[in-house]
Order: sequence, then C-alpha cells, then structure tokens
Amino acid sequence: MRNKRFVDFNKEIISGEIGAILGAALGGFVAVYIAHTRNTISFFVLLFSILSASTFFILTKIRNQKKEGIFSIKNIFKEIAYYSPVACLFGVFVGYPFLFLLTKHFLKVGFHPYSAGIISEFTVFLFFLFSINIYRFVLLRVFNREI
Repeated sequence: MRNKRFVDFNKEIISGEIGAILGAALGGFVAVYIAHTRNTISFFVLLFSILSASTFFILTKIRNQKKEGIFSIKNIFKEIAYYSPVACLFGVFVGYPFLFLLTKHFLKVGFHPYSAGIISEFTVFLFFLFSINIYRFVLLRVFNREI
C-alpha cells in the first residue's frame, strides 16, 4: 500500500507540474499581448503557473482518492494540510522567486517567452520534486503520517 501511495503522490506532483508548465507557457503567451516588459511576462508566467499547478494537483488527488474508495472533502483537506504548508513555503521562498528570476534571465538572453516559461518551470520542478519527497519521507518515518 505504501508503494502505491508513493507512486500516487508523485503522480499528483507530476500532474501539478504538467499544469504548471502549461500555465507558465500560457502565461508567457498571454503576457506578450498585454505588455512586452520582462517583469510583466515573468509575473504572468508565475501567476498562470500557480493557478494551473494547483488545479491539476487537486484534480489528480481527487481522482486517486476516488479510485481508492476514500474520497471525501475531509480526506482531501487532511492530506493537503500536511502538504500545502511545506509546498507553499517552498514556493514562496524558493521556487517562485527562482522561477521569476530564471524566466527574466532567459528573456534577457533572448529566449522566446514561451520557451523561457517552460524551461524555468521545469528546472524549478525538479528541485521541488526532490525536496517534497524528502519531506514526505521524513513525515512518514518520523511522524508516521502519510500524504
């Protein structure tokens, strides 16, 4: 059961990342039509990335819980209560500033906004995936809590 939960958890994270990459690309695409400044484009990449990542993650979590027969709003909130604070801290203090600055850098050196958003988001994701799995491992081994 734990192996399946580990796989499902990582599917949820990867689904969120697919949403983030699509959102980052869409944000860059939309921003080009609104304003051509690097700051505006970077902001839209960040905003669309956050919104679409959250949506994809939650939808996949709901699907996984329905497959396991444990779906309820209470279960969703319980699992998210352990995941969200750490994910938010990572996002606010590491991931999103890095995403913003990396996107801005790629734009400065001549990348298309679409490419800059995708490459930046994927780079941040790899670090996040590694970090959140370490957190999940510690949560399971030290506190006997599963997410």
